[in-house]
Amino acid sequence: MWCAFIRRTASGRVAAPDQAVTVEEALRGVTLEAAHSLKMEDEIGSIEPDKRANLTGLDRKPMNVEPMELLDIRVRGMVIQGRVLPAGKEQRDAGLAPLPPGAVGSRSGIGLASPEHALRVVHAHP
Repeated sequence: MWCAFIRRTASGRVAAPDQAVTVEEALRGVTLEAAHSLKMEDEIGSIEPDKRANLTGLDRKPMNVEPMELLDIRVRGMVIQGRVLPAGKEQRDAGLAPLPPGAVGSRSGIGLASPEHALRVVHAHP
C-alpha cells in the first residue's frame, strides 16, 4: 500500500508520481482488486456472507494513520479457515528484512500454501 501511495523506489527515486493512488485505493488494491486478479472475487477480498472469512489483523488501521506511516504497520496475526494464527516476531518484521532460510512457512505452512493455492487458481481459470 505504501509503495502505491508514495511511489518511491528503494533507491529513493519517485516513480511515476502521476500514478499515485489514495490510501483507500491502495487498500482496495490489496483486497478486492487482488481477489479479482486471482479470479476469486466471489470467495475472497471482502468480508461478506458466503465468502471465506480469512483476515489479517494489523496493529493499526491503515485509514487512521498518516500515509507515510503505512510502512510501519505490523501484522498481529491472521484468521485462515477459522484458525487464529498469531504472528511471531519474524512475521511481524517480514517487511523490514528477509526471513532466515527455512523460516518461511515453518510454523503453519501458510507461507508455502498461499502461493501454491494462487497458482492452482490462476491455472484453473482461463
